[in-house]
Amino acid sequence: MRKPHVERLKSGTYSARLSDPMRPGVRIRVTDDTEAKVLARIEKALALSREVKHGEADPRELRRKFARLTKGAPTVREVWDAHTATLRGQWKKRVGGIWKVQIAPMLGHLRVFELTPQKLAAWEVAEREKRGPKTVCNAFVALRACVYAAKDRVEEIPWGRWRPQGPPKGHEPREACRSLQELEALILACAAYDVEARRSGSLGDLAVRAIVLALTGLRQGEGVALGWDALNLDADAPENWTLAVRYSAHEDWSTRWKVRPLDPPKGNKVREQTLHMHAALALRSQRDKLRALGLYRDDGPVFPTRAGGWRHGSVLIDPDVLRKCVAAANLPTEMGKTWVTHSLRHSFATLETFAAWSLTGDVASAIARTGHSDTKVLMGYLHRAGRGRPAPFIGALGGDAAGFLAGALPRALPASEMAPGAALAHRRLGELAEVAGAPDQRLAFRRGARREEGPLAELVAEHPTGTPPEVTRRAESRYRKAYSAAQRAGEPPEVCRQRAGASRRAFLGAWGRAQARAAKAAPKP
Repeated sequence: MRKPHVERLKSGTYSARLSDPMRPGVRIRVTDDTEAKVLARIEKALALSREVKHGEADPRELRRKFARLTKGAPTVREVWDAHTATLRGQWKKRVGGIWKVQIAPMLGHLRVFELTPQKLAAWEVAEREKRGPKTVCNAFVALRACVYAAKDRVEEIPWGRWRPQGPPKGHEPREACRSLQELEALILACAAYDVEARRSGSLGDLAVRAIVLALTGLRQGEGVALGWDALNLDADAPENWTLAVRYSAHEDWSTRWKVRPLDPPKGNKVREQTLHMHAALALRSQRDKLRALGLYRDDGPVFPTRAGGWRHGSVLIDPDVLRKCVAAANLPTEMGKTWVTHSLRHSFATLETFAAWSLTGDVASAIARTGHSDTKVLMGYLHRAGRGRPAPFIGALGGDAAGFLAGALPRALPASEMAPGAALAHRRLGELAEVAGAPDQRLAFRRGARREEGPLAELVAEHPTGTPPEVTRRAESRYRKAYSAAQRAGEPPEVCRQRAGASRRAFLGAWGRAQARAAKAAPKP
């Protein structure tokens, strides 16, 4: 066979043309760093061509091998561009932002086979310092879709079973203001922060932003895109003071809209709500301040930058700044939860729903004001009105609740009417109650087990060896009851399991001793 002609390109690489065995009459280009590598690729491609002619392998698998040989290992940028070219609409714009902000800085220069678990783990750590777990997972899903779409050039998925750590199930554990007193303390802390901010030349409107988000339930992007043309603050009656949510600002809105953010709000839901009186007063004070500074425009932003323009990005309140104000206000934080800017929306949903239910029982109005799709979504935003362990509420019903419940309980059967197993279980229930209240739990379990040895003698006569199912069932019952008793006493799970295991071991020990006594007392042959 004649040696193929290899030419040197201007980029410094070497290239040659080769007939495509899968598509007769089509010639493709083979490129690599050196002439020897190009010839080696061509030799392997010709061997594959012979396999195609003789039908020695699956044509689909041969097509993949031929593409990998001729095109080489693809880069992340190549597979990303090839996949995004097939996308349409808003998702294509979002994927462009993901590439620019999250993928390109650390992974854009790599080849696909270099996306090892170690490099992706380092990328995840760097991303989690700046973004939430859900945002990181969305970027990985987009990257994975691009690699899967290029499966004809990728021999195997390089990261294997690695996955980024996803967000917790349901809503992320966020804190919220549970009462108006907590919200008032937070607003006062924000006002104190504004005093220091004005000294450095800032507008100092953090308190106004916090009031508006907490009393209207706006998302951060909706607050950034809020303009004065969406507000009606000059009506005669307070019930006509309204706010219309028409737009939302995304992270890269300035690349699509040059003047102001015009993206639709979440779910394309345009909503209008009546303003709370304090929110309206705060917005009026903001308008007066901007007029005094010469930054007010009828179609301008409600919360502008220092220069009077629209904010870039989608952040209205920095979460770190909000957490500083939470610490200054001495607001409690439950274990496992954190304060973020979205906590103000949680506060609005909690207080609004509590007030609507208490005054009118109309939760649907709270759903309309928050803009949620249904009650299930709203429930994910609700927090308990109080903190700590909730108190029982049945006693607040009034009347002789205890007497009513006592009369409703079924009467206790005498032992003569009970089945043998039920009578024993009834008697042991009272003994377990005494054992659960004993000061030395281990000693109490042993004493209860010794009292059990008498009734167990009847079972030993039927089962002199082994452990019958009835004994196993009773041992497990002892475990469950001891665990429940310790749990009701407020013990941690480790102590509950320890006490339950001791109770089960004590019962099985009693069974073993009963068998030993029966074997000792049995007449010898």
